[in-house]
Amino acid sequence: MLVIKNLSKSFGSHTVLNDINIHFPKGDIYGIIGSNGAGKSTFFRCICGLNAYQGEIQTDSDETIRNSMAYLPTEPYFYPKITGKEYLEFFRKIADKSASKFSDELIDLFNLPLNNYIEKYSTGMKKKIAFLAILLLDRPIYVLDEPFNGLDLDAVILFKKIILKLKNKDTIILVSSHIINSLTDICQQIHYLNNGNFVNSYTSTDFKNIEKDISNTIDLTNINL
Repeated sequence: MLVIKNLSKSFGSHTVLNDINIHFPKGDIYGIIGSNGAGKSTFFRCICGLNAYQGEIQTDSDETIRNSMAYLPTEPYFYPKITGKEYLEFFRKIADKSASKFSDELIDLFNLPLNNYIEKYSTGMKKKIAFLAILLLDRPIYVLDEPFNGLDLDAVILFKKIILKLKNKDTIILVSSHIINSLTDICQQIHYLNNGNFVNSYTSTDFKNIEKDISNTIDLTNINL
């Protein structure tokens, strides 16, 4: 269980998150949607312990918050002149694991040029290597910020299958995306972040209302085209 109580975050006089209270039980995939600037990435960085915040974040893990989570940012950072192989080995050492059959099979499936510098990778290849790395951490909570950005169709399908497989390990998975369909395919719940708080929550039975609810906030009455 991931429990968030009275979570607030401001940058100077600008409040991004305003007294959020929400909980995420194990064994499900939760979508987070919202417009650009709604605070999705800030919310993720706070719950991963990367940003200071007001409020409480609790898990039922014996580990610290940061060590309970595997975080995939929208734009992963890579050290200059590091190869894909070196990057994965770095994460293996963090996880204190040797190469496993599971991880090696995944690496083969992603078909990445591991001996090349990551700075030469395409956007989609960078997203793949970063995703592989956090899978090696084998954490109880996965936080994926726009994981489908920059991926081709095959990679999007592969990512979805892996995320669904992670769910079966009794994990908590939080996923943000601007593409609603990419979330409705895999999530059990979707939460809409707006004006610093979650204003609507949807279960799989009412996902059809998401686009309609957002559309109702857009007024084109005075727009001439």
